Amino acid sequence: MSRYTPLPYDPRDLPIPNRAGYRETDPNTSEVTFFTFANAFEEEIARGYNPRTFAQALAADGMLVMPTSGRGFQRKMPRVNGRQQRGYQLRQPPDSDAPD
Repeated sequence: MSRYTPLPYDPRDLPIPNRAGYRETDPNTSEVTFFTFANAFEEEIARGYNPRTFAQALAADGMLVMPTSGRGFQRKMPRVNGRQQRGYQLRQPPDSDAPD
């Protein structure tokens, strides 16, 4: 989480070197959503795998939020400093209280 800038973004916050994206916490559910830059996802998170196949597996498990268009895996990220990029929207998996 240290490479994800918290939203809402304030430019006066400490800079985050080698940023991988942005994170947003839902105040009602405490669910954390990660808006991940495409290059960080493809070159680091999916390293060693086909990024498209990796994204399909995450989507099937409910960890990757699909775009509303239904095409591809990248979505528009929140607008920050007047720029809106495309990237991958990932959800932190819920903690499981069930014993293994």
